[in-house]
Amino acid sequence: MSHNLSPTVNHTTNINIYFNSVNAALKVAGLKPIKPGDTVPTLTQKALSQMEGMLTTKFNKTFPNNQLPNSNIDGGYMGPLSSVRMGTAPACAVQQIADDFESWGISSSGVPTEIAKQVTNHIVNQGGQAGFISGTHQLTSAENLYWMAGYLSINITQHEQGILYVFGASEGLNIN
Repeated sequence: MSHNLSPTVNHTTNINIYFNSVNAALKVAGLKPIKPGDTVPTLTQKALSQMEGMLTTKFNKTFPNNQLPNSNIDGGYMGPLSSVRMGTAPACAVQQIADDFESWGISSSGVPTEIAKQVTNHIVNQGGQAGFISGTHQLTSAENLYWMAGYLSINITQHEQGILYVFGASEGLNIN
C-alpha cells in the first residue's frame, strides 16, 4: 500500500480510464466533473480541491461548535484498493495522519492507528463507493479530537483501483 499526492498513470488508455473514473466518482459524490485536457497530477489536485470543499462543509455541519480550520485539511491518493482490508490500519495512512497531527499541533498518542482502522473499515463496508466518515476521540476530560475523512474509489488502469481521499481534524472543548 502506498500514499502519494497523485497516482502514477502510464499509457494514454490508462490516462483516459483514470480521467473518466475520476469524473464518474465526482458525479456520484455530487461534485462537478472536470473538463478534459489536464495532466494526471492537475486532474487529481482539482478533484481533491472539490473534495476538500465538501469535507469542510460536512465537517462544519457535523461539528458546529468546532469549525475546521482551513489549514487542517490534507489529501492524496492511496492504492491499490485491493490492499485495503477490514480491521487493518495501512502504515501509509497511519503515518500521514500522525504527520498531519504534528503539523497541525494536535495531540495524537495512538489516535492515528485508530482513525486509520475506522476509515479502512468504512471503505470496505461501503464497497469502495464514495463516502465520508467522521468521529470524535476524547483526548482529556474536557477536550475532544474531531475528525472526518472523505474518499472516492477510482480506476487507475483497467485492472487497478485506488482511492482519492481528504482528511481534516481539529481539537476542541467537549461541549457537544
